[in-house]
Amino acid sequence: MAPDKIVGVLLFEGFELLDVFGPLEAWGIHAQTAGGLTIVTAAQTSGAIKSAQGPRAMADYTLADCPRNGRAPGAGRNRHPARGR
Repeated sequence: MAPDKIVGVLLFEGFELLDVFGPLEAWGIHAQTAGGLTIVTAAQTSGAIKSAQGPRAMADYTLADCPRNGRAPGAGRNRHPARGR
């Protein structure tokens, strides 16, 4: 049996809730129906990451220890400190 594919979602301070949890819901439905998929969250540091709306989401991994064989849907419209805009 092939190992699970991994879908990683990048969290950063100020992420948009819908940009993270919309895709997570879709990937979660796929994982439940088709199987063979593990969903993880990652950030610069593990733990609670504050969204733009206030609620926090937990990062399962740091960027350094996150599994690397998956997809990384993200919030392309957001201002991200690493991009400087």
